Amino acid sequence: MSKLEEVSSKRLVLVDSFDARKNHILMLAFTSVIGAVYASFLWLVCSTIPGITSALLLFGSQIAIGFTASRAYYDLGVTNRENLHFIDPSRFNGNGQHHEVGIKLAEIPLIFEKIGIQIQKYDKGSLDDLSDLVWFGIFVWASFSSASFYLGLGGSPLCLVGAVVLVIACLGSYLSGYWTKRSYDFEDDLNHLQYYIEKRLREIEPNLPKKGSQFRIHVLERWRALVLTDFTINVKLDSSVNLVYYMGFPSDISENIKIKATDEVLRQFKDDLQRIPIIVDSDWAIHDNGSVVELVNKSSDFSVNKRSTFVTSPSIVDETSKVSADIFAKVLSLLS
Repeated sequence: MSKLEEVSSKRLVLVDSFDARKNHILMLAFTSVIGAVYASFLWLVCSTIPGITSALLLFGSQIAIGFTASRAYYDLGVTNRENLHFIDPSRFNGNGQHHEVGIKLAEIPLIFEKIGIQIQKYDKGSLDDLSDLVWFGIFVWASFSSASFYLGLGGSPLCLVGAVVLVIACLGSYLSGYWTKRSYDFEDDLNHLQYYIEKRLREIEPNLPKKGSQFRIHVLERWRALVLTDFTINVKLDSSVNLVYYMGFPSDISENIKIKATDEVLRQFKDDLQRIPIIVDSDWAIHDNGSVVELVNKSSDFSVNKRSTFVTSPSIVDETSKVSADIFAKVLSLLS
């Protein structure tokens, strides 16, 4: 089994659901408190002498509280769904086992196909009809329990069932809101991301030397799952000169090119770099870190967790990819 197959045999994860799952837990805890308080209220109402006034109070309170709470939980579910987004690798601070695997460009669609299988569950259809069922259920129970209380049937224990009905109604509304289909889905975003990545790499590919260059995928292994952290191009020109292009997946890292070489080579390289118009006039900044010179694309705000940076017009992606490829080609020519 190749290294790529070994890594790909694990679950590739791209959607960050941590915040959403945390909110699920907080919502359940809050709901249990609401249920306890509501049960106490119903107990007080049902402890009164049955009559028209107390029955109407029981009916009206269950309708008002039930409808209001279920709507609030629906909105809460919709809001929490917005916490689902592509994972920003920087949030893990490098914690986990790193894998850096050489790939071919033809293998990128296979990688995204595998990721696509994992994100299908986040693109489920809407459950809007469940909201109508929840409201109908609240109305039916409020009518039944109020009539039973007025007739002296069931007593306080029957009224307390209303707290269970409210909890179920709130949870149902929450799920309905959480699974409401948005104006976009992860599958479309994944297609945009794949196009962005492939376009960047394919524009650079013709400039690569026939020997010593390799495309690589970087993943972070956490809890038997793999998180995609970056794509790079590694070029080894000779024993002392290495060039690496980073696409810049994490939000705290921009697209960049790093050159590691001897002091003499880097000194000449930096002098030559200042005389290249496309580099001087572009938004690529030059950082000198001693044994490493880094060119950083300051104009790039690309981040895998910010869909607006890659869900854009193909012509814009094509244009920016060509600029990056031209910069890469000039850098490579100065080192060759």
